[in-house]
Order: sequence, then C-alpha cells, then structure tokens
Amino acid sequence: MQGFRSIFMTSAMLALAGWTTAQADLVSHYDAGTITGASDLAPVNLWKDLSGNGNDATSTGTPRYLVDGIGGRPSVLFNRGDQGFVSSLLLGSQFGIQGDASWSMVAVFRPTSFSTQYGVAAMGWLGTTFHGVGIEMDGANLDLALGHGDDLRLRPDGSFSPFLNQDVIVIFSHIGGTGGSVLSTTELMINGYRPGEGILSGIALQALRTAGSTPLNLANNPVVLGGALVAGNSSFDGLLSEFSLYNHALSTAEKYRVVSSLGEKYGISVVPEPAGIVHLATGVFLFAAVSGVQTLRRFGGKRAGARDVRELGSA
Repeated sequence: MQGFRSIFMTSAMLALAGWTTAQADLVSHYDAGTITGASDLAPVNLWKDLSGNGNDATSTGTPRYLVDGIGGRPSVLFNRGDQGFVSSLLLGSQFGIQGDASWSMVAVFRPTSFSTQYGVAAMGWLGTTFHGVGIEMDGANLDLALGHGDDLRLRPDGSFSPFLNQDVIVIFSHIGGTGGSVLSTTELMINGYRPGEGILSGIALQALRTAGSTPLNLANNPVVLGGALVAGNSSFDGLLSEFSLYNHALSTAEKYRVVSSLGEKYGISVVPEPAGIVHLATGVFLFAAVSGVQTLRRFGGKRAGARDVRELGSA
C-alpha cells in the first residue's frame, strides 16, 4: 500500500473534484475516545468539543467514563435523573441555529433501561420549559422533542423496545426555511434506516401531543449531552459515545456516509451503503467519491473546513 499523500485544495477545486463535506458546517463534535486523564468509572466533568469552535461542555452531575463502552471504545455512562453536560456557547447567537434554521444532530448511544421522558442529547432550553429540540427516551419509545409540545414519536408505541441494550446511530435533522410543520420538515434515521425501512419496518414517525402542524421555533440554546433541559435532572440511563451537530440538514448521501463510517468505527450493523460511495477524512469528517480509497481514516485536531486533505493511497 502506498503511503499518505498530502495535497492542498481550494473550495472551488473540491467542488470540481466532486467532493462533499459534512464537516464544513460542523458546529460541535464530542467523542468519548478523546477524553483524557480519566480512569474507568471516574466522574467526567468536561467533554471537549473537537470541531475547532471551542464549544466545550461541562457537567455538574456525575456522568462517568467507561473504558470499554460501545464497540469496545470509551463511552460516557449516564444514570437516570443525573445532570448532563451543557456546552459553553449558545447556538443561535454563535452559529445561527435558532428559529426555523436547518440543522442535523448525530448521536451514537446505547439505552440500558427505559424510563419516563429522559434526554439523550439536545439543544436544550435555558429555562425549565422545553423550547429546544432533542432525542428523548420515554418508556420503550423514542421521541423527537421539537419544542412547544410538538414532539414526534416512533409509532406504534413501544416500537423502540428492541433497541434496549443495543448500540444505535441516530440522525435527527430539520429542513429549515420552508415554514412547514415540524412533522413535514423532520427527518430521522436509525443505523441508516428510515421509518418503514428494514429494522424500522412497520414503524412510522408521527405527531405525539399535537397535530405537528406548527413550524419549528428554536430558542437560542446550548448543546446538552446526556440530557434535555439545561436546568434540572434529565439524563437517560445509558451510554453515549459520540455526538455531532451541524448547522445544515445533512443530505441523503452525507447521512449514508456518516452512518457507514460510524458503523465501521463502533462495530454497529448498519444499512448497506449504496454502491460507489467511498470515503476520505480530514479533521472529524470529510468525504469524497474518489476511486481507490478503501476505508475512512480520521485525523483529529483540525478546524472545520480545513483544506489539508490526506488521501489514503490504493493498494
């Protein structure tokens, strides 16, 4: 196999080469594998942001570092009712994610018990009423909180029960700027499958508390990891290994590429990727359809949009 080749490309050159990037709009990225100085089951109070935006998250609760977590990699262990991590920056004023703006969140987690309405990850409101968006567990249900009571749920009720103690990759995104209802502008993917497909066959995403007819109106929120509300106890029972937030709705191709790379990284069985998609990486995620690239490689420490691209030579 050839060695790594370093090349320098402008945005225009990347576009001409057919590159797409899921990192250019990366707002925050947290990976438990990068937490340093923690022994097994030791409390973790700081989870650093890897996007280059300095959006580090802190906790006043007792989430714990787990050496052998999802896929044999480190995870953060949360207990129901504990306090999750809250990021240092507000997403609206810093990155424009508020109102009806577009965004996508990606979470790699494992629920270890089902209980009433506790959060996995969110853009959580600063008050005690939820005017944010997030991934929530409510019994054996997966809910997508969209503020003001406009929650969506996988139906029929209890349809998330097969995922207890299972590792999942959830992509939750919103297509903004349309003025459409939250039901019509929300997209969900679990391990690469949409509702009604594969492991989600016979399952639909439906409005829970209202008709889902109002547009999204997201407040100026921080990221919350292992919870939903900024104030109060809101953690779920389970493990969270990785979370990413983008300030755009990931395209279908980007979703498949993210799911494929995370599935490979954590040993999670995911939807077979469409033929011809291959991977390249810089920083956290950078993907390209270039022949001869066999696997995704991760390079840490670069700010989103970095142009120092390292290509893995073909065998």
